[in-house]
Amino acid sequence: MASILLLTASPRPGSFSTQIAAELAERLRATDPAKALVHRDLAANPLPHMDSGFAAGIHKPTEALSRVGKTFRFTANGPEGLGRGKKAYIVLASRGIYSEDPAGLSIMPRPI
Repeated sequence: MASILLLTASPRPGSFSTQIAAELAERLRATDPAKALVHRDLAANPLPHMDSGFAAGIHKPTEALSRVGKTFRFTANGPEGLGRGKKAYIVLASRGIYSEDPAGLSIMPRPI
């Protein structure tokens, strides 16, 4: 069954980006109500710090790592990601005016 994974990470209550992301997830779900909506709030439940188990695990042979078959698979041409054909939306809100920044790295075209 297809599902929608909503990851949020803003520590601010009422975050604009969280509101927009949740609205997008609900709109996507409305197109197919059978899809499960899974919300992971990384501000409320942060990922654990790396520990000795993680440090030991990253030195295992590639074939022994725990994500084989979940995020990638091995093929005759080497590892292949399993994320093909999936859509990802990124919702980001930030505050400020970026058309004129002090570093001159404007993302908006400036008149000459």
